[in-house]
Amino acid sequence: MGKGARIRREHENESKAPKQKQAESKIWKILGRAGIIAICLLVVVGAAWGVVYTTGVLQRSFTAVTVGDYKVSALEFNMYYNDILSNLMNTYAQYGMDAQNLEIQMYDEERTFADYIRESAVSQVTEVYVLYSEAQANGYDYENDVYAQALYQSSMSQLQESAETYEMEPEALLKAIYGNQMKMSDFEAFLTRRTTAQGYAEQLESGLTVSDDEAENYYSENKDEYDNVSYRYFTFPYETVTYTEPEDGETPEEGAPTSEEEATAMTEENRAAAEALANEMLERITDEQSFIDLALEYADEEDKEEYSDDDATLVTNGSATATSPLAQWYSDPARTEGETAVIDNNNNGYTVAYFISRERDESATVNIRHILFGTEDAASDATEEELAAVEEANAAQQELAQQIYDEWLTGDQSEESFAALAREYSDDGNAPEGGIYENVYEGQMVSEFNDWIFDPSRRTGDSDIVETSYGYHIIYFIGEGLPRWRADVETDLISEKYTALYNDLVQKYTITTSEFAMKL
Repeated sequence: MGKGARIRREHENESKAPKQKQAESKIWKILGRAGIIAICLLVVVGAAWGVVYTTGVLQRSFTAVTVGDYKVSALEFNMYYNDILSNLMNTYAQYGMDAQNLEIQMYDEERTFADYIRESAVSQVTEVYVLYSEAQANGYDYENDVYAQALYQSSMSQLQESAETYEMEPEALLKAIYGNQMKMSDFEAFLTRRTTAQGYAEQLESGLTVSDDEAENYYSENKDEYDNVSYRYFTFPYETVTYTEPEDGETPEEGAPTSEEEATAMTEENRAAAEALANEMLERITDEQSFIDLALEYADEEDKEEYSDDDATLVTNGSATATSPLAQWYSDPARTEGETAVIDNNNNGYTVAYFISRERDESATVNIRHILFGTEDAASDATEEELAAVEEANAAQQELAQQIYDEWLTGDQSEESFAALAREYSDDGNAPEGGIYENVYEGQMVSEFNDWIFDPSRRTGDSDIVETSYGYHIIYFIGEGLPRWRADVETDLISEKYTALYNDLVQKYTITTSEFAMKL
């Protein structure tokens, strides 16, 4: 691949990318001996500390966070702390994060990792208990909320499956994760409060709506966030020459600069040549097709095959919020179709650009439900026995998928019954929501899944089993979603409305914390 093609790849990184959410997981943190002195009135000798600590008497006795009328014990606070710690370890362990030195390792310029984790845990505990309190005060029916119950059952099922994997009782596994002080009854109580909060939050959010006028106004005020820019570009790179002083007795390579001044002059010569070529191409452009033809003509020999494709210079989803010199040019609202320019890419070459359009994304989206029966890939160094075990497990998943699908087909084949099966059987994270994906845009899903849901012949009520790299999906097609821009605007507006609603709720509650109890 020539340097011009590599630079093309760099520009493609300015295309829009979906936002991602962080996941949660768990790990255990042990309190150091410094805590013994702080609670010396509670124990007679040092040995008693271990008894009190490992039985959970201490953690149950001390309040780490108070939210309104609710007192959150150090035991429960540690669950949130450990979730966040484990998530951070998944991200930062490879960069040297050490779970044993959280109080001294810096997360940023002002906070240690321990500070950050405690702040985040307080925020999560606050959110759960504010929502839990509101749910209790407003008659929320937890027992009959299908979503909340599915969340609870999913967590309990995962605990049971993990316990079976490690050949342990569920409570023994909880103790291995959280310490001997954790009981199954504690976990169930904590989980009930957490899923009550989640269910009530879902209920609040589902009651929020966005009118057409709101969507249009929000789009008008934030066009850069939602517009797609289409343009073509071709880059003439040039080499920046550097001077390296030779060692004693060493002869410089032929053509290498003999001084900093000569290196600067050589770079300037390369830059001027690239700029001249870019301007030469610019002068020859008469329309979009001529741009395509000229890009192929000016391409390096090793890149000509790539540029023989008419779409090689085309970008159709350029982000109007990107900050490169090229992006600053094409995102200008005053830009009109057919405009061209030579862009100086800050010592990375000269780009010839051709503007096509800037508009909101009106492409279609679809709404679907699915039930995933996940499969696994064998390790690259797997033995024949291990390969056979993976194949057997995957075959069992395929058989189960077919069995559940056939069961659904013999029933009423309704969306409601499909959603119930998704809550019960799906391995995907959206199982509690009945396996629903709304406003899915083309290219969002893996190819086999994408091709099925965007088949032009697809109609409401269509269903089938589709195999992908993730496993076997039973898919139910609901119908068309919103235009992509409208779906994106609605997602952002609903998020803003919910945040404002929650911020109003939290103002009703007094929040206090105990530094000592949070460190138990």
